[in-house]
Amino acid sequence: MPFDPTKPTEGEPLDAAVIRAQLVALNDAIAAGVPGPQGPQGPTGEISQQDLVNERMNHAQNPTGVADLSLIVSDPPTQTEMQAIVSKLNELMGALRRQP
Repeated sequence: MPFDPTKPTEGEPLDAAVIRAQLVALNDAIAAGVPGPQGPQGPTGEISQQDLVNERMNHAQNPTGVADLSLIVSDPPTQTEMQAIVSKLNELMGALRRQP
């Protein structure tokens, strides 16, 4: 029996034979390499180097260049300690936004 995405129907009592048949059909399709439904295709055409640069600039970078903040905060924290935290947070946010 091929996979039938309409089974089981909404509100139908679950039947082990139907569910088993669906799972077996899916397993067989995966094993056979049967492709699933295709999604919508994007527009065709050339992509320029500038398009790639622009797209890359819209994605966050891996912030590994931002060093850990080694700070022991007193209780209550001082203004200097709080400013160090704010500065490190701003550095991290700049890295995630791809700002120098």
